[in-house]
Amino acid sequence: AYRAPRIELFAGIFPRSEMRGLASPLFFDRDYLYYHNRIGGVMARYKGAEHPNSYVEFAFDYTGMRDFDVRESFMIMSSGRHNYSLLYYGYDLLVGHYGKDYNEESADGVVDNVMVVPHIGVDIEAGEFDIDLRLSYVQSLQRDRHNENKWQTPLGGELYASISRWGVTLSNRLYYGGNLLPYYDRYAKGFYHGSPFYSTTERWYNTISAAYRQSFFNRTVHVDAGITMEYDGTGWGTRQWLQVCVDLDYGISLKRKQQYIE
Repeated sequence: AYRAPRIELFAGIFPRSEMRGLASPLFFDRDYLYYHNRIGGVMARYKGAEHPNSYVEFAFDYTGMRDFDVRESFMIMSSGRHNYSLLYYGYDLLVGHYGKDYNEESADGVVDNVMVVPHIGVDIEAGEFDIDLRLSYVQSLQRDRHNENKWQTPLGGELYASISRWGVTLSNRLYYGGNLLPYYDRYAKGFYHGSPFYSTTERWYNTISAAYRQSFFNRTVHVDAGITMEYDGTGWGTRQWLQVCVDLDYGISLKRKQQYIE
């Protein structure tokens, strides 16, 4: 890792939490982030001089090695944000490539998934409360080369609202549009890493969440807990989570040896 006031660079295997963008469950669901909490590849970020929250970042995650009977898989990710007073705008981009076997008789093949999500929002500090309102446009380009070899272009819009105080966040996320996971029945979570609720056939999906996140002991212990209630147009579902993380930093540093000749 290389960190400077304006530029940050990472290479090798590093925490996925280093990324600032792609925070929507449209890209990565909570269970995927738990079991795949590392990126194997490279990442670069450029931070704006006028506002610390303005940035542009790019990352490449090599998620599957090519073998004799399995093709490789990888993700190219990018995001950006620019702040102007209370207003901010930006984008999220995911280019996914997923390949399974070489067997021509198999129903599996090579699949491409491109997600482009520009957004605009306001970030308000009302007293001791933080309020975030964001409107996003979702455009997807997907292709199953083996079975169809033609592009599908589902699209939609998403409205996100949250209010935070004392580490507690109450939020609501409303999506309206087409089925963003048209190949889910065929490839499931091997290909799609976001919430499966975005495969709704009723054109809308809503989730209400109450979450608590706090750090203790000089930011070495992190607690994350919450509950969500989700509705995809056909039925309700709930899920809960509790996560405790401990950062182990031994402060190991290598020092050059100096030899003195008397």
